[in-house]
Amino acid sequence: MLPKALNHSGEGQCCVVGFFSAPSGLGRGARLFLREKNEQGTETCAVDITRLTMHAPGPATEASRCALPPDALENGTGTVVVHANPPAFMAALWAVRRLLRGKRVVAYWAWELEDIPHYWTRCLDFVDEVLVPGSFVAEAVRKHTNKPVRTHPHADFPPARPRQRAGKRPFTVLSCFDCGANFYRKNPLAAVAAFKTAFGDDPNALLVLKAGNMERCPEGRRLLAKAADGPNIRFCLGNFSESGVDELYAEADVYLSLHRSEGYGLTIREAMSRGLPVIATGWSGNMDFMRGAGVHPVPYTLVPVDDPQGMYNLPGARWAEPDIEAAADMLRLTASAIRGKACS
Repeated sequence: MLPKALNHSGEGQCCVVGFFSAPSGLGRGARLFLREKNEQGTETCAVDITRLTMHAPGPATEASRCALPPDALENGTGTVVVHANPPAFMAALWAVRRLLRGKRVVAYWAWELEDIPHYWTRCLDFVDEVLVPGSFVAEAVRKHTNKPVRTHPHADFPPARPRQRAGKRPFTVLSCFDCGANFYRKNPLAAVAAFKTAFGDDPNALLVLKAGNMERCPEGRRLLAKAADGPNIRFCLGNFSESGVDELYAEADVYLSLHRSEGYGLTIREAMSRGLPVIATGWSGNMDFMRGAGVHPVPYTLVPVDDPQGMYNLPGARWAEPDIEAAADMLRLTASAIRGKACS
């Protein structure tokens, strides 16, 4: 059996457990957290649980090659930070159970609705503290525990490839989503609808859809293939290395996310860190940081959750329905501004 949390001091080494070789947002978050700790000079080890928990590994990264000998932290004090949501969180604890004795156990969770599922609350018995990326998740978790729940936004991103608009090329809109994170929550159909409303089949505009794990939602794949039938819409399928994703951002003129809800909005923050204008639904976790020049929150209406993938159908749950016409207007205005700069 796993021990219940005992509120240890946490002094000593920090062990970060996560999906380091996964191309998901959770994997990216774990890699950023590890890099942050290393840059702070914290004595840190990493345990990659990608294969142990049946997550599909992606292109290798520096962090994914970090290894921890099984007995390296079995004795002594320290902190174990687990970047995994329930139920994978419990599988992760079981995978590193020999490391937990005498350690402070910290969960790093991200969730995308205003309340957490009931089975998440049971996992709170096994943690001393919960870290979350922002206030939206913090409010959901605090409803169910008196233990510390602290916001710990993702660290700054590594330096990105400079963006250059070379020569005459289409105004390029980038939108990224992963069906493993839920097709209907990410809402790429709305991104396609807003782009078509703004530009139709105009060859001087291009929508690039970076789509991951489409096989996890065959119905979503069918709907998207039907909707995204324009000559100026391009798909980038599969898992990319971080340098490959960086190239997509570098070639884009604006980032579009018409999600229904985000726990944090990692791709939105990535785009902003690269100086890209952002058009995104103005609700949920991304509103912690979505401010400043070039940032355009899209109006929305809160509606009951209807999730055919079944991940978010909780009693009374709500998420946002973004205003397609408003997003299209923002796309047109952004295109005009960028084309104006190119001609000046």
